[in-house]
Amino acid sequence: MASCEAEKWTLDKLSRALIDETTDGKKIVVPMFQRGERWKADQEKTFIDSLLKGYPIGTMLFYKRIENAREVYLLIDGLQRGNTIRKYMEDPTQFFNVRNILKNIKFATRV
Repeated sequence: MASCEAEKWTLDKLSRALIDETTDGKKIVVPMFQRGERWKADQEKTFIDSLLKGYPIGTMLFYKRIENAREVYLLIDGLQRGNTIRKYMEDPTQFFNVRNILKNIKFATRV
């Protein structure tokens, strides 16, 4: 009987595994039954905002198998989150707008 194990991955490791493979040889494969990218830009920005604030974002579900002595993870659930994380890691600036950045900057003033 197969076991279920939780693994913690960094955003960088997850992003690399979705693009190609990690330095330790792990790769994520997206199966044909996945629907492709469905989230709109505002949904992706909301997700990244939640991620950066430390809110719970759910889990991603994989089926792990060994192929040619390396771990391959078949993505069962979490494609939209995974794609958004990959986009964020490739170009974080696309998830910020100037108004939010300026609102959070504190300027030094002389009294």
